Amino acid sequence: MPGFTTDGDEGRLSRTHSRGYAAAALGKGDFRLGIDVELEDPRRDWSGIVSRYAPDLISGQIDADTGARCWTFLEAFYKAEGRVPPVDMIEHVAREPEEGLTLLNAKTDGFASFARLPEGFTLCVYARNAAFAAPLILPVQRVDSV
Repeated sequence: MPGFTTDGDEGRLSRTHSRGYAAAALGKGDFRLGIDVELEDPRRDWSGIVSRYAPDLISGQIDADTGARCWTFLEAFYKAEGRVPPVDMIEHVAREPEEGLTLLNAKTDGFASFARLPEGFTLCVYARNAAFAAPLILPVQRVDSV
């Protein structure tokens, strides 16, 4: 898209896909943006996956909803910031409701927005310093060739 790059001055673009779903978020301005989608697969070892990044968070098994929410946040944050999120942010995401907007850090204006999609998928959009940028989240599409 003209004027949009994954890390440029004119705009931000982040893309994701998982098992046939594809989504993108984009906006103009000086802010950070990341998006991720993941299947809430109950067969995955979500405790093992999440505990690599937040070892004190997991005292036992976590369910697929919480695991997918934490993982999509980790991925979206990494796409936006180029690093793994702090443990306190991961813990905050694990305790929050499954859907809606979550303010992560008032000092950085970072937020994550979560949505549950059909067929058991979780979508997360992370943005920082986006108060005036208003990122556009393109509709999630089911694509058989992804």
